[in-house]
Amino acid sequence: MRLVHRYMVLFILLFILISIILFDYLRFLKKSKDSFTALNLSNGYRSHVVTLTDTSPTNKKCRFHSCFNHFMCKLNSMHQIKVYIYPNNEYRTSNNEKIFMEESFEFNLIKEAIEKSKYFTENITEACLFIPPLDLLTEEGIDLKLASAVLKFLSRWESGNNHVIFNLFPLHPTSINTAMSLAYGNAIVAGANFISSNYRQGFDISIPLFTKAMTSTQKFSTFSGTRKWKLIVSQVSMDIEKRNVLNKLKDLHPDLLMIQACPGTFDMMYPEVLCKDSKPFYYPAVLQEGTFCLLLPGYYYGSSLLLDAMMMGCIPVIMMNDYVLPFNEVIDWSRAAIIVREQQIGDVMSILNNIKENLIILKRYQLRYLWEKYFNSISSVVSTTLDIINERIFIHQKKSYEDWNGIYSSFKDENLNVGISPPLFYPLTCSLKVGFTAVILTYNRIETLFLLMQQLDNVPSLVKLLIIWNNPFLNPTGNWPNMLKPWKLIRSETNRLTNRFYPFPDIETEAVMAIDDDILMLTTDEIEFAYQTWCEFPDRLVGFPPRSSQELINGNEMKYKYESEWQNELSMVLTGAAFYHKIYNYKFTYELPLKAKEYIDQNMNCEDIAMNFLIASLTGKPPIKVTPRKRFKCTRCSANDSLWSETTHFVKRSECLKIFTQHFKRMPLQSVEFRVDPVLFQENVSLSDKDFPDIGTV
Repeated sequence: MRLVHRYMVLFILLFILISIILFDYLRFLKKSKDSFTALNLSNGYRSHVVTLTDTSPTNKKCRFHSCFNHFMCKLNSMHQIKVYIYPNNEYRTSNNEKIFMEESFEFNLIKEAIEKSKYFTENITEACLFIPPLDLLTEEGIDLKLASAVLKFLSRWESGNNHVIFNLFPLHPTSINTAMSLAYGNAIVAGANFISSNYRQGFDISIPLFTKAMTSTQKFSTFSGTRKWKLIVSQVSMDIEKRNVLNKLKDLHPDLLMIQACPGTFDMMYPEVLCKDSKPFYYPAVLQEGTFCLLLPGYYYGSSLLLDAMMMGCIPVIMMNDYVLPFNEVIDWSRAAIIVREQQIGDVMSILNNIKENLIILKRYQLRYLWEKYFNSISSVVSTTLDIINERIFIHQKKSYEDWNGIYSSFKDENLNVGISPPLFYPLTCSLKVGFTAVILTYNRIETLFLLMQQLDNVPSLVKLLIIWNNPFLNPTGNWPNMLKPWKLIRSETNRLTNRFYPFPDIETEAVMAIDDDILMLTTDEIEFAYQTWCEFPDRLVGFPPRSSQELINGNEMKYKYESEWQNELSMVLTGAAFYHKIYNYKFTYELPLKAKEYIDQNMNCEDIAMNFLIASLTGKPPIKVTPRKRFKCTRCSANDSLWSETTHFVKRSECLKIFTQHFKRMPLQSVEFRVDPVLFQENVSLSDKDFPDIGTV
């Protein structure tokens, strides 16, 4: 009996031991199947084998200084990053099954925008920013483990440093930890659903949710006047408690339009028709009938309603406490939208009713500025994203608040000086090697013309000289000087001062120097220094003769007096000797108010004032005076040879200020007490130590 008992105990112990071994073995097999399945990822040239554990865990603490390798971005003359897109390869599993579906239309547009941008390079060794070839705009329907493995497979991935992933629809849009469920390591996420808890400040970039509005040809409706509805609520997905509050508000406020999905609607993301009591409203066209449009948290924080409202000039009322607004790093949304806490939803109508009409107009103008500059196409969104990253690296090229958001000022009517867009797609500084084209306007002063040509020929940065012969009745004669730089004579058919600002195709440089034929007092160093100063401010008018405009109030009438007295304040630089960007020739010729041009041609005066008005109107910035020189009298010219010698000259110039203010519908000139001089100017050092030793006196 004892022997049987002993065998029973041994059998039980042996059974337990075998069970433990078998259990561990099966667990090992399961782990191998889940975590160590080999994948053949074919890139079209060779096959690589990686494992599912070979991924880059998301780094929640990334900041630009810690997760971006600045040293990969080599310094270049344009101060621009280089962006590389990985080849569009096919990725398959070991079972020869495709890992990803076909690329979406939107992702192809993103890649196309990058390839057409100034940052793109086909040389991977030049690049410091990389775009994965995977369409990750939505995480729905994607095997995230496989996707993470493919990212790790990329040749420059490492831990994801210096990579950008575009995403619109994360798998878990309200996750407080990470913006995507994908393991994206140290990669930058350009995403449309950031909330404050998963947004890595100064590293990730919040972008808008793409919408059909981006390919629409619809235009903004009028900015002034009241609209039919004070507030439009067109959001389909929202919290039930907020919907109940809004239902009560609409019963109290007949100017609140609340529309919902019509019965039988299948496309809940982009409905084209919404209903109120079975009455259809076409979306997004209905938004142009509303002054304000309400945005609330939905399943996704990013909403196409934001861009739809912007396109229709409907001021967004953003009631999302945690939402990170698109491009919030550079855009001041408080100027274009109404931002309200979610807890204030019951007071929203009283808040909106207290907003004055002039502020509404201001915000509509700002909406248009932001829409046209940053949001009206996928290409604009991509370009802005790359611009922001470029600024983070080349910090000295960083745009100002005004460059991003436009000029903000007070106003009295619809003629606003707000949302002024920089008129050029220019680098913040130009290359000094490019040089400038000098344009001389002359009528019959041959002697001084020849002297001026010889003087300009010695300026190092001069590339070409254009002579605009403005006398249709007299042929230029004489022994023309021998020039080292190329020059061309252009004969005008009519004697018009506006001829000097015509966009001649012979002007191949961006920089133009307008100069009168009697400006013989400037030295070579002064002209070269003025050009190099313009290179630092290519959107400004940079020159020598300063002038100012003085406001005179006569009862209810505002007048302006033209001043040429020597004083510290200036609001104009005369184009008798000034640098500007050649695009202003196009603006002057084709966009200057027609009545202003007619006034100039009829009175043979004030074309220089008009150019100052134009540039100030486009940029919202004053001109820049260089060097202390204030005396510009031609000693070789006869006393009656200039327009300013007339006794009524200053009266006429004051009249021009009045006329142009009427045609521009505002006074754009801005006064400034500012002058640019060379380094070491008037310092007690050797002339050989100065870059510009020959700077004239006053």
